[in-house]
Amino acid sequence: MLEFEARNDVWSILPRTFPTEAGLNADGWFDQFCTLYVTSEVGLSIEQVGVLRDVVTEARAQIAPNDVATLLFRPSEYPVTSVVHVQLFDAEGEDASAVVQNAMLPEVPLAVPPIVEPFEAAGLGPGHKGAFIVGESFADGSPAGGLSYAFATRGHVVNVFTSPTSPTTVGLMEDFLDDLVSAIRLVPGEAAAERAAGVQH
Repeated sequence: MLEFEARNDVWSILPRTFPTEAGLNADGWFDQFCTLYVTSEVGLSIEQVGVLRDVVTEARAQIAPNDVATLLFRPSEYPVTSVVHVQLFDAEGEDASAVVQNAMLPEVPLAVPPIVEPFEAAGLGPGHKGAFIVGESFADGSPAGGLSYAFATRGHVVNVFTSPTSPTTVGLMEDFLDDLVSAIRLVPGEAAAERAAGVQH
């Protein structure tokens, strides 16, 4: 299993199903999500709530079957959002380097080959980080791009990548995503379950 910490002022973990592990139903989770955007005693307008509901609906529609976790980048300081996928693959008996190379190529048509560089993560060791430009841009003709990270560790491959988004959002997100990826750790399933239940050693 994977463990990581997501800053509350930057990230929301998108629930695949309801109720969540915390016992929240869809309405309860969305109400809690909306409180992140409340800046006055008046609260949010009906229009603002509608916009946030559309954002969450669109983001949850991007949850991939292989995602261990799906995160929504929604920094409190900027009116942008982007979806990040965290995936874990078993690489036992396979060429891990080939699996990592495949993981660095998002399943979207690319305009140019991705720029790939070494990337060291404290919790996963040496890996790679790539930046990509999507061949099919947004409907208005503006470009789309993203980031991808991959690590081979202990018989597994960890892959973290963004859904295609605007270059501006990529620029705002990159440092935050670097920090999040650097803190990801691979732990035995039993240990992760005990930590989630609050068991201390």
